[in-house]
Amino acid sequence: MRDPCDHRANQRILPVPDMCKLALKLSILLVLGTLLGGCTAPVIVGAAGAAGAGTAAVDERPVGTMVADEGIEWRTRGAINQAGLAEDERHNVKVTSFNRIVLLTGQVPDEETRQRAAAEAGAVARVRGVHNELVIGKPTTLGTRSVDTVITGQIKIALATSGKLRPPLNLNVKVVTEDGVVFLMGLVTREQSEAVTAVVGTIPGVRQIVRLFELPGG
Repeated sequence: MRDPCDHRANQRILPVPDMCKLALKLSILLVLGTLLGGCTAPVIVGAAGAAGAGTAAVDERPVGTMVADEGIEWRTRGAINQAGLAEDERHNVKVTSFNRIVLLTGQVPDEETRQRAAAEAGAVARVRGVHNELVIGKPTTLGTRSVDTVITGQIKIALATSGKLRPPLNLNVKVVTEDGVVFLMGLVTREQSEAVTAVVGTIPGVRQIVRLFELPGG
């Protein structure tokens, strides 16, 4: 379910960079991410390998909770692949889990497939709910996915260095970028939700922000 506060961020869309420039950008982001890893707060956890190239987290939850979400992601991907929705020229289904709530992003050929993916995710053990943000259409290109990776890296750095998000705002936020749309998941206060959204809205190339936060008492 989309947050009723969802809104359009700035409408600038990054052009697809050539591969040399992209490689340089990604190298810089990796170096900055390593340097930032030495900061005391917030803790930066890169999740690109586990949840897709356009995913990152600013996460201070217990390690056991994060491991549980990793297990849900692996099981959900396995269920989706067994259902015949493995990535190919027609399917691009990405799975992210936060606090046992699964987010599905990407592209599928039709509504029936979209609903089947959600059903498979919802049937996985320990999943509390599913945000089905799959869209009907052709899978994104490698160039678009590369730009999403750059955007996510920029967001990760911005959240780590923004003065608006200094302690004691104990952030528990996961960021997923898909075709320029940024999905925000996490356990935050309303104040934190607004602060994170404001920071993400400054990043070039962000076409839309979808907030899927869990708020206290919500």
